[in-house]
Amino acid sequence: MLNDKIKALLKNYQQPDLWLLLLLGFSSGLPFLLILSTFSYWLNELSFTETAVSLFTIVSLPYCLKALWAPYVENVRLPLIGRYFSVKKSWGIVSQLFLIISLFYMGKVSPADAPYLSGCIALFVCLFSATQDIVLDGLRLERFNDGAYGAAASMSGIGFHLGKLASGSGALYLAHWYNWEKSYQLMALGVLPGIIALILFAEKKAEKTFVTLPVKSPFQDSFKALLKQKGVFTMIAFILTFKISDAVLQGTAATFLYKIGLSKIEFANYTKLYGTIWVIAGASIGGFVVQWLNVYTATVMAALIQVCACLMFAVQAHIGYDPFVLSISIGLESFSSGIVTCTLIAMISHFVQKPFSTSHYTMLYSFGSLSRVIVSVSSGYFAYNFGWSMLYFTLSLLFIPMLFLVVRLQKLQHETAGIKSFEEHKHKGTLNVS
Repeated sequence: MLNDKIKALLKNYQQPDLWLLLLLGFSSGLPFLLILSTFSYWLNELSFTETAVSLFTIVSLPYCLKALWAPYVENVRLPLIGRYFSVKKSWGIVSQLFLIISLFYMGKVSPADAPYLSGCIALFVCLFSATQDIVLDGLRLERFNDGAYGAAASMSGIGFHLGKLASGSGALYLAHWYNWEKSYQLMALGVLPGIIALILFAEKKAEKTFVTLPVKSPFQDSFKALLKQKGVFTMIAFILTFKISDAVLQGTAATFLYKIGLSKIEFANYTKLYGTIWVIAGASIGGFVVQWLNVYTATVMAALIQVCACLMFAVQAHIGYDPFVLSISIGLESFSSGIVTCTLIAMISHFVQKPFSTSHYTMLYSFGSLSRVIVSVSSGYFAYNFGWSMLYFTLSLLFIPMLFLVVRLQKLQHETAGIKSFEEHKHKGTLNVS
């Protein structure tokens, strides 16, 4: 029995498209740090204040607002390129090409000389990156069924964090050896493997046609359908609560570690090289736990690990620079980040329903991005006034409401499954009423 379950788990990883998700995830993760922690380190090096660095995280706002144009990416065919590729692939390829151009020019503009222009270019990087993410999420949702959600989420998460490794430690090493301009321009080339993977990715036959849903207003119809889904507000509350700790840990890491005395190379070695090993471990274990047990158990496990990471960062803030404690703190934070990303993807994928699966997934995931922007902007102010230890300790308390929301979602899922089963038996005439 146990061997059969293990074989069933491993069978998912024999699908070629599952491995293409690594490259697609890499392309998705690459721009992420180039407008967040790597960009923050660049700003700190130029002597920007904590408040100013926090304000620059506003450029990541398109990650929160991508739900506004997700229904159009799902339904509207682009001219010219749309003749040769499906609706989603057309949007994906165009967004990736413009992403390369934006990253190239972001490196050419120094924030010290032109802070507003630099911020605007970073905003465009995020805009094209967010559009690319809509496409990749949609293709993953339609290609893999419930039984493979854990594996697909795991592979996407691993690829995403490998992309972050490249744009984190890779960009910092390049900036150390050369300069920030060359670093960002070389990072732009890292999007190319994602374009190749996108072209090779197999789609279902229905997706290859250019026939889309006959909707008058894609966003309005999709949004109305989401609001009618049972438990949607509980899911939104869960996403906001679940993502806040992860968002703050990642968003403040560059400034916090810089303040306690890490050099550029130390920061790259600890948070990127060493940290990525633990991120991949977290994403891999998260994928197996989702498939082995269930998505709800995996989510609670991820939240508990996240609490440990927050408390360890609070200890780190009290101790200051200490290589041994740093290895524990960053290892825990990275492991929790990997498993949190994996379980959140699986949780939302399990919740959304067709025919608006792509739009609904994007809308729901955007709430997590929204929490990152709001909290990251305010976290610098909180840390400045109350201290880093108090910030990270406060984050650990979010486990309590998060646990309540997970239990509520699981209960709603069982109720919905019961109603569906009742309707199916009633339709077939097999319902036995005594």
